Amino acid sequence: MGGPADARRGGVNAVEFVEKFGWDLAQRDVVCLETGFITKKDFLDHYGFEILDDLKRLVESWELVESKGGLAKAREWVEKTCFPLSDNTIRLKRAVYDVESVGGGV
Repeated sequence: MGGPADARRGGVNAVEFVEKFGWDLAQRDVVCLETGFITKKDFLDHYGFEILDDLKRLVESWELVESKGGLAKAREWVEKTCFPLSDNTIRLKRAVYDVESVGGGV
């Protein structure tokens, strides 16, 4: 029932992938790519070319939000910052948006 191979066959995008399989699998796959445990070709053959960059961005966003204590705390940090146009704040705003696009953190 509904394994990663289904993502490939069904043309799932990165958001749908995380919604269906969760952050842990997405993070694991990105780490495996970065460490060379699996190759980019293996990943692309398994999941489909179009999700690779988006999946990596979503995982990076999720990790940033988690480093702030989760979605609620990251939102609060963005709302209360004295530096709304700083690179860090803009990056965190984007990360919050990315995590929210997956249903608030799954």
